[in-house]
Parts: sequence; structure tokens; C-alpha cells
Amino acid sequence: MKKLTIGKIKDILVILLPFLTICGCLYNIAYWDRFGLNGLEYVDLSDIVKSSIYPLLSFGGFYIFIYSLFSSRILIDDEEMKEGCLFKIIGLSYTLGLCWLYTKCSNSNWFFWGLFASILPPLYLYSKGFLKADIQNDATRLNVIYSIVVTIALSFCAGKYESDRIYFNKEFKYVVVKNTTTTNQINKNDTVKYLGIAKDKFFFIDLKNSKIFILNKADTLVLMRH
Repeated sequence: MKKLTIGKIKDILVILLPFLTICGCLYNIAYWDRFGLNGLEYVDLSDIVKSSIYPLLSFGGFYIFIYSLFSSRILIDDEEMKEGCLFKIIGLSYTLGLCWLYTKCSNSNWFFWGLFASILPPLYLYSKGFLKADIQNDATRLNVIYSIVVTIALSFCAGKYESDRIYFNKEFKYVVVKNTTTTNQINKNDTVKYLGIAKDKFFFIDLKNSKIFILNKADTLVLMRH
């Protein structure tokens, strides 16, 4: 068994940090897009990396469950995947089905969409020799590729899931009892939904999802769960 050296840890971090950044970006883009906001405009790098933790935890549970059900070896004919007409037809049908399901998803359905979105891309990457130079064992390489793809897909889906819970009024609501010196004034005792905090801004939306309120941390806010 190879020892985990300082150099190896550095190599892992060089790969891990950009990967976490990508996952966090996808989460924020998917989450804030539901409310018509640019998901990366108000967040900094630390917020992006933090946003990746929830998808990673979600991924862990899902992947272990799926792997326990389908842990038998998958034999892949690389040449058939590269040149086979059948695979191209399956790929086109898969893509069209994925796009159609995307328009139908809401709430918890997003995680099933993410798992479905992770079926073919790992096989394609595997057939193209992705990570082959770094991981010699084929079964291990395929599992690592699946782990990467599923995590990326579920990062996006987690953002969609969390925003849909708020958008469809299944998440917490708050009453703004008092606020001062705001440009987007919320009337006293208005019921609004809390979207989140990024940098020095609080984000709310009304119950009809028609107006966004962006308040500064300096504003006086008293929030009560509704």
C-alpha cells in the first residue's frame, strides 16, 4: 500500500479545490437562477466552496446506495462505444430524454434527474481513456469517473431542489417586523421568503415570487418564523 506523502496530498488538493469550486458554482447557478438572479454575482470563493459540501454529502449517500444495488462488473467494449451506430442512437435518445425530463422536474425529482444524467457520460469518458494513465485498474477507474460525474450532477440538482422548495412555498417563510434605510422597502409585517445571505446582502422574495428584496447587513431586521 502506497504511503500518503506530502507531495501526494498537495496533488490531491490541486485537483480537489477546483473540483469543489465547480460543484459550488453549479449549485449557486442552479439555486439563484430560479429567482432570476445571477448565482455568482453576490458570492465569493469561500461561499462557493461551502456550497459544495451539501451536494457532496448528498452524493455520498446516493452513490453508496446505488453502488450497493449495481456493484456487479460492467464490461465495456471500447471500440463498440466509439464506433457503434447503436451507441450513437442510444446517446441521442438519452440526450433528448434528459432534456425533456429537465422541463418536467421540480422539488425532489431533481435528484432522480441527476442520477439519470449520470448514466452515460461516465461510460463515454471511460471509453475515451479518461484517467487511464492515473488509475490502472479498470473497475476502480470506472467507479472514480462515476463518482466525479454523479457529484457534479447532484451539485446542480441540489441547487434546483433547494430553490424549488422556496419557490413553491414548501420552505420556511419569515415576517419582517422592522427594517430601516433600505432601498427596496419591505412594509412592516409583510410576509416574505428568505433566500439566503451572500457577502453583505440579505435576499428575500415575496410570496408570489414576483419581487426580490436585497437588504444590507446594516439594516435593522427582526425575523420571525411564520
